[in-house]
Amino acid sequence: MKQIIIPALPRPTLAELKKKYSWIKSIERDTSETKEVKLSLISVLKKGEDYISGKEYEKRMPKGLLGFQHLEWFIEHQSEFPELLEQANDNNFWYIDFLGLVVVLDSGRRCVPYGCQNGKRWYAYWHWLSSGFGQYGRVAVSGQVAKPRTLGSSRNLDSLGLVKRVAELEKWREKVEKIIKIQ
Repeated sequence: MKQIIIPALPRPTLAELKKKYSWIKSIERDTSETKEVKLSLISVLKKGEDYISGKEYEKRMPKGLLGFQHLEWFIEHQSEFPELLEQANDNNFWYIDFLGLVVVLDSGRRCVPYGCQNGKRWYAYWHWLSSGFGQYGRVAVSGQVAKPRTLGSSRNLDSLGLVKRVAELEKWREKVEKIIKIQ
């Protein structure tokens, strides 16, 4: 599967969240990444486990968590990486938790955003953190973005602005290849 690079995105404010989800009372924490990230999916289950409780889930939370802003971007851009849906279906996972943001509801329950697929596309939802984590889930974390190679002395591709241009050209090439295959 090709790398899915999510651009630098700001964390949502409480006002922005409440505008969409009036039942959110507060933000308990938002430790989500704000820099450009490579989407990586992991499981926090140990060998032989099918499920862990919410309490254990919180103990196992990894570093580099992605949050609500990443989920929104992911949903909006999902047509750019259909192979992820194929991978989910092949590897039998249905949802991806974006644990960087934890909100508190009017009821006092704590929720996290997650993406869930139905075999055809991904949708954004919220679920109780206390629900735990099962074998059909993955956690969205920041993977290592491939570092550009250096050119000559200390100049590198990134300082020349070429990394972004190469990525844009790669996307364009993929679109052209799809058009050629259709014809």
